Amino acid sequence: KYTMKAYFSVRQQFPSTSGQQVRLEAKDDNSVYQALKAFYGGSFHLRVDPESPTYYYGYTSDGTTFELTAYLTSKKTVFKLTNNS
Repeated sequence: KYTMKAYFSVRQQFPSTSGQQVRLEAKDDNSVYQALKAFYGGSFHLRVDPESPTYYYGYTSDGTTFELTAYLTSKKTVFKLTNNS
């Protein structure tokens, strides 16, 4: 949440996924990871769910708002965090 808010405070928008959910992964073809890596000057550590690829952190943004999601294995529910929470 704080990483996204720092990005927004400088760029005046969140990294956009055109409203589609993407997995947060430290891969060259991941646009969110690349945007954050460039923002932080090439050194950015993206947390990856230790149970990946079965479980993962998701990110959705239209550039104005964002939603981070994680499936909680212990509760069998989806945890959501938005820029307003």
